[in-house]
Amino acid sequence: MNSLVPWDIPGNERETGAAAQPHDLALARKLLAQAGYPEGKGLPPLTISFFQTHVAAHNEFDLLKAQLAAIGVQAKGVFMDQPTFTKAAENGNFQLASFGWEADYPDAEDFYQLLYGPNAPPASNWTGYANPAYDKAYQAMRFMANGPDRLAQMRVMNTLIADDVPLIVLFDPLKFGITQNWVGNFKRNLLIQEHMYLSVDMARKRKGVQ
Repeated sequence: MNSLVPWDIPGNERETGAAAQPHDLALARKLLAQAGYPEGKGLPPLTISFFQTHVAAHNEFDLLKAQLAAIGVQAKGVFMDQPTFTKAAENGNFQLASFGWEADYPDAEDFYQLLYGPNAPPASNWTGYANPAYDKAYQAMRFMANGPDRLAQMRVMNTLIADDVPLIVLFDPLKFGITQNWVGNFKRNLLIQEHMYLSVDMARKRKGVQ
């Protein structure tokens, strides 16, 4: 995934052309050297905070740690429960953090607002990113209808994100599932758990799979 906006929502990377940061080890080493840390020497370990403590969070950290080690950068993980992590994030008390966002409504604006300067902590912009050019483009697109003009403002924001790198989008999870023919009212929903609306035909269920 190359964009803040998921594939199912207008304004996604297919429409804006948003591109991911290149996986370029040579460039990373060059930038480290320019910053005064050739091969990572002299750079203190980076601390990455996670909002979960289970195996998946540790696996994610192990992957990030290995990727950083490839250019000589060390990392350590801090694993918290959700309330502790949220309190730390809302106070800007972290160096790097891994967290996700679930939309409040199916519109690109709900994702781009995560980097809007006035939404700085304790509001939703936990990165604390502040760029007047980004804020201007966000304000312009905020209440626009989907179309070429809105996409143009999104492209401006994506260019700034690529240049400033306030965050790196890692993945957009996909859901898969199957249902029995006696289950009704089931339709995938981007925002809520759909299972609460299921209708089960008990007579058909007792007959088994047809």
